[in-house]
Formats: sequence, structure tokens, C-alpha cells
Amino acid sequence: MSDCFVRLKAAGISYVGAGETFDEAYSAKIFTVKNTRIAYLAYTLAGDEMGSRAQKYDAATGLTARSGVAWYYSKYIYSGIRAARSQADIVIVSIHFGTEYEKAPSHLQDRFAHLAMDRQADIVIGHHPHVAQPVMVYQKGYLAYSLGNCVFDQSDAETKKGLIFEVTVTNRKISGARARNILINQQYQPELVN
Repeated sequence: MSDCFVRLKAAGISYVGAGETFDEAYSAKIFTVKNTRIAYLAYTLAGDEMGSRAQKYDAATGLTARSGVAWYYSKYIYSGIRAARSQADIVIVSIHFGTEYEKAPSHLQDRFAHLAMDRQADIVIGHHPHVAQPVMVYQKGYLAYSLGNCVFDQSDAETKKGLIFEVTVTNRKISGARARNILINQQYQPELVN
């Protein structure tokens, strides 16, 4: 993981949802685009929680500090969204969750996406199922449960379909959004369908 961070930094690519430290893994990345501050947070609910999550040192529980991913824990996502909201006009939360190859979101996806939205995320974008799942409006924001694949070497017809979630911003607020279909071609490159 450390090697990946070094290579991303050397290439000038920002990352979110993982880090050398607990604080880095759980912190938002803030970007300014045409006077609009956009905060990105990322969490996971898929994989080996105990082996991959970032940790703080805690003598009381015997935890040692280590690098890793930002696991989706309510207390951290709430404080993370609150901190991001204080620094940005738009807050986007990415969650690695869901059941592979299922076209409908699970009860847990629904629950965790709604929790993020209820804590003032403007957009929740999911990924992990390898297939596209519904995009919907919730309160004043948008949920894209799974964008499916964008660049991947699976050959099943459903895993070659994906979505690009296009958002329009006016006066530092989201004024519209739409999902655009993509199809991975024979060279495993995404192409817009509509």
C-alpha cells in the first residue's frame, strides 16, 4: 500500500479513503474547481476489515497505529462529513460496498448510503458490485449505488456496462445530474453509449 501511495504522489494523483496514517485515511480531499470547493471522502465495507483498516494507536485497547483504508464506521463518517461540509460547498462520499454482480442494492447499501446522505453528503457514489445499480434522488442529493465497471477485463456482458455520473454545478450548488451509460469495448476501454 505504501508503494502505491508513493507512486500516486509521484504522478501527481490525489487519493482518498486510504493513507499512511489513520488521519490521512479518514480525511477529505478538497479541490477547488471554478470557485466551487468540492470535498471527497471514501470508505469501504468490503474486504478484510481487521487486516486492512487504518488504525490509531490506542493503549487502552491495545491497537497499534498502522496505514490502511478508511473503514465505514458511523462515528468516523459523521465527523468526516461534518468536517468536510465546513470546508466545502459540495461533499461527495464514495463507498466500496454491495454484493458482486447484484443489480439491486442490498439493504446494507441502502442503509449506509442513506446514513451518509442524512449527515449532509450531497452525493454518494458506490462501487464494488461490477454491475450498474440504480441512481436516485434522495432528499436534496443523489445516490449512485454502483457505477459498475469503467475499465476492467471481465467479459460478461453485464460487467462490460457501467455509468458515468455527470453533475452540473451552478453558483457552487448542484443544479442537475444524470447517469450516462458506458460500454467497455473489445480493447477494455470505456465508450459513451448515450
